Amino acid sequence: ITIGAFLLFLLPGCATLKTPEKPEQIRHNDYSYLVSYGTSLIKQTMRRKMITGFSVAVVDDQGIVWSEGFGYADEANEIKATADTVYRIGSISKLFTAMSVMQLSERGDIDINEPLMTYLPEFKIKSRFQEIKPVTIRSILTHHSGLPSDRYSDAVYLYQPPEGYFKEFYKLAGQMSEAYMTRPPDKVFGYSNIGYSLLGTVVSRVSGQDFVKYVDGAILKPIGMKHSSFVGTKEIEPYMSKGYAYGREETPYYIRDIPAGAFLSSANDLSMFMKMIFADGKVGNTQILKPETLNKMLEPQNIGLPMDLDFRIGYAFWYSVSEEFESVNVIVHGGYLPPFNTMFVTIPEYKLGVVALSNSKGAMFSTREVATK
Repeated sequence: ITIGAFLLFLLPGCATLKTPEKPEQIRHNDYSYLVSYGTSLIKQTMRRKMITGFSVAVVDDQGIVWSEGFGYADEANEIKATADTVYRIGSISKLFTAMSVMQLSERGDIDINEPLMTYLPEFKIKSRFQEIKPVTIRSILTHHSGLPSDRYSDAVYLYQPPEGYFKEFYKLAGQMSEAYMTRPPDKVFGYSNIGYSLLGTVVSRVSGQDFVKYVDGAILKPIGMKHSSFVGTKEIEPYMSKGYAYGREETPYYIRDIPAGAFLSSANDLSMFMKMIFADGKVGNTQILKPETLNKMLEPQNIGLPMDLDFRIGYAFWYSVSEEFESVNVIVHGGYLPPFNTMFVTIPEYKLGVVALSNSKGAMFSTREVATK
């Protein structure tokens, strides 16, 4: 454990950061209390949870009203975390994969109600269930496909990945023949990283491009997300954060399932993505996604499935079930790719949102806590 981390651990007992008092009235477009409260909350959380680095951004419609970094992106080299620090954002990656599918759907290249085998004829999987529906693109988008959560064989690369590892997920479609469905499709929610990797292959097959290049060209460049991609680049490398576990540097691992969880991004870049959502899918004169398509992604798609109870999900976007947000629809996605923890929270009705990113294992649940508060 580093001296810096040890001091962070001791500090809560030595001195307490005072939470700023909320003013009786807050003027429209006055974010000073938000910034002072958020700063206090993040610093207290970092001390309590031994978090090395943290970045946050708050979006109000088309304005990034606050973006800041706290602690270190690289403690050993004394590189501070900023709003441009790049983190591994884990499963928030699925938002970009789903949006790629929906772009191709708009163009008539993908019918999301068609079976997966229409686009990946080599895909086969065993089933213990009688007379079940085929796995469709739509059912994968909403995690109702019945596919397994993961295929653990060759899923993780420790330390240094093999050359070309980011194309290994293309093999999955032909490797599922010995796997079994975990439940019948379209019956109940069941999270599946495999499903989203298969969607990445569909995007590549239909577009005629490598999946990573498609996302870079069709989504990231038009939005202006210069420090984001599914794989590391020379442009991203100087901004990349190290990973930490309770003050100790921890080497992050690489994953095969690129479309499900390997996206790299910053608080500022994800804010630009959020602004595009609030602008009905438009950035400047470029329409990334038609408003009606984007609305479909955000609308709950699992109403009428009794086994899902009150849980609601759109195409990749989740609805938050929380006492704090009983009267508004809060749409979220979190991410965890050890040791990184991330949270993307939006209230489309009010065009408000928060991005919270951390490079530390101790931040599990803390990114959500900060973003929602």
